[in-house]
Amino acid sequence: MNFSFDSFKRKNLIWIVLLTILLSLFLETYIVLLENSSVFYLFSVFQAFENLPIYFSLKRFIVFFIILFCVLFILFNEDLRFKFLNYIYIYRWWLGLLSIIVLVIFQIHGSSLALLNFSGQEHAPLLGINRAIKGDEFSVSTPFALSQYFNNFGYFTEILRATTTDIFILYGQPVLDLAIIFRPFHLGYLFLSQGYGLSFYWVSRLIVLFLISFEFGMLITKKDKALSLVYTLLITFSPLVQWWFGVNFLVEMLIFAQLAILLVNHYMLNNKFLNRLICSLVMVVCVGGFIFALYPAWQIPLGWLFLGIFIWVVYKNKSKFNFSKKKDGFIIALFLILTILLVGYVLFKSQDAIISQLNTVYPGLRVFYGGVDNYWLSGDPYLLFDYMRNIFDPLLAEELGARISLAYIISFFPMGLLLYLYVTFVQKRRDLLLNILTVIYVVFLAYYLFTWPSFIADITMLGKSMTHRLLGIITFIGLLILIRSIVVMDKINFNFRKSKLLFSNFRLPLFKEFSRFSFILAFVLVVCVLLIAFMGMGSRFYTKPMLIIACILFTFSFFFILNIKNSKKAKTGFLICVIFISFSAGALVNPLESGVDYYFDQELIQKIESIVENDPNAVWVVEGHEIYINSILPVGAHTLNSVNTYPNYELWSKLDPNNEHEEVWNRYAHLKIVFQDQFPTVIETPSSLGNTSDHVVLTLNVDDMEKLNISYILSRAELDDLSNDNVTFSKIYSNNGLFIYNIKYNE
Repeated sequence: MNFSFDSFKRKNLIWIVLLTILLSLFLETYIVLLENSSVFYLFSVFQAFENLPIYFSLKRFIVFFIILFCVLFILFNEDLRFKFLNYIYIYRWWLGLLSIIVLVIFQIHGSSLALLNFSGQEHAPLLGINRAIKGDEFSVSTPFALSQYFNNFGYFTEILRATTTDIFILYGQPVLDLAIIFRPFHLGYLFLSQGYGLSFYWVSRLIVLFLISFEFGMLITKKDKALSLVYTLLITFSPLVQWWFGVNFLVEMLIFAQLAILLVNHYMLNNKFLNRLICSLVMVVCVGGFIFALYPAWQIPLGWLFLGIFIWVVYKNKSKFNFSKKKDGFIIALFLILTILLVGYVLFKSQDAIISQLNTVYPGLRVFYGGVDNYWLSGDPYLLFDYMRNIFDPLLAEELGARISLAYIISFFPMGLLLYLYVTFVQKRRDLLLNILTVIYVVFLAYYLFTWPSFIADITMLGKSMTHRLLGIITFIGLLILIRSIVVMDKINFNFRKSKLLFSNFRLPLFKEFSRFSFILAFVLVVCVLLIAFMGMGSRFYTKPMLIIACILFTFSFFFILNIKNSKKAKTGFLICVIFISFSAGALVNPLESGVDYYFDQELIQKIESIVENDPNAVWVVEGHEIYINSILPVGAHTLNSVNTYPNYELWSKLDPNNEHEEVWNRYAHLKIVFQDQFPTVIETPSSLGNTSDHVVLTLNVDDMEKLNISYILSRAELDDLSNDNVTFSKIYSNNGLFIYNIKYNE
């Protein structure tokens, strides 16, 4: 790569240095606010800025400066920029693979596992913060995965629930079984130690999602690289994806669904037998992987969406598709046979768990008929306008109780619909994909806003979704409509000089080729969106600084969208806005961590690991706080009250033989156990949510403990006083307010 400093204007160096300093200060300030959100939450705006220097890190600022200077130095030189970006584009898959290898070597991941802290010693991630709100990840999914190292990665485990439990199907974890082909991102666990396996799971999914989304973007944008990158950033670093990154398989759904569409497109356009055969084999993994994501609330709407896109791909390529009855018949037959056999194998092996889950009070029998859901604040039309708040969510203190169920994909609503109407009815452009997307969008929107008869829920299967989950997919479709509308539309003419429209003939100084009217229109749209969102959500979710910042950033975004076909400057400007939006909304939702030694090196964890080594089949209970009920699974402790992914019939048959409390325990449940000796055992839900609760409290009389064969208890309270003639609580560990009791039963 040749580069001449003589050809590079020296004055550009000044601009590069100044811009680098500005961006480095912005990044460092953002990180300080992010990592100290609970502290700054107590300050006023002016007090916050006064206290920023206290937390300012010069080392981190220097690192940011070096990285940003190199990036800007390349981007400021046209020749160097073109060669560099072209190099990245050509070798993107190899660079992605290299990135995975390097990041795994350093055991980089985004888990908040450090919150399972019993040592009392503070642990700071490399960057960002661990988030208590992500309990489903650090206190459920990750401990489940790490427990498999003590189960030889068996398909069934005795560690969860202290009884035989299917660990693959419902809260899918790594298994040394043929079924692993449907969970390829779990392969790292099978061959690497805990820290490296967890790292592979996190970074491979992130990078593959980025690369697949870019390829999918190239398909729907007719190979517009800038727009494809816009789409990729808004998907990969969307609030919806990042807040739910570690659980519920949304990442896998997006990867497999987009990859399936790309495979169909490649299959129809490529005539080589071997290529088509490979496509069909990979398609088996995509279909099975999507099916076994097993989270219908997202699966069902995504399934309808990608079915519509599949129809578009087939129609688009039908004239170019050369079908051979012999060769293609063989390939399609092979695909169907392998899919049926492999999917059938998993369904047969997991049939008991699946049937049990389908018949649970929650979530198996849960049905959503559309309309307003008062608990989740969903079904509310205000929430369609609420997405701009998402760029501030990573900065909010835990005290604000940010709800990850209100995390969306930022689609710049209502710009997508407005452009669709303009393209279709003003410019008279007809596009099948755009029409399919809009029909699905309108149907989902109607289901979201209004309540429908039960047969509609059954026919569409949307009854298995939920308002807040459906809204996330609606925002995804809204983004697709926006991107496709930009691709299809012609230049928008804002020249109103012949009319007497106010300000129509004025120009912005920095963008002289653009009409000022388009900027005013963008500003008005953004103000309307923010006002409606503020009316619905209130000052608890929107402060004045948030409104001002959102107004500025999204006004420029809307402005660039309106002018994106007028100039390359507008497309570049939109991309820059999207980079800022993606960074602030999603890039630092999860912490940047290295390894898992901080968990395994804790004295308590090492003590439990030693006990488990000497008494591997003993039954444990983690007493009290729900967030810790899975905390000792990673060292192989058979934990009776670990999260019940499906009901533990063996347990409840002993405590509730007549099924009097089946409505309470027959559910996916975070099982909290507390001990007492004053009254009979009580089984109840602690929440006013009734059948929609995923918490069960078992207030266990100590005389019933022997029925459950409990051997050890990890507790935050002293339980010595509960010893009686039938059971003895023998304290074998005490430190930092934590106690381990060995239980002895008196004959």
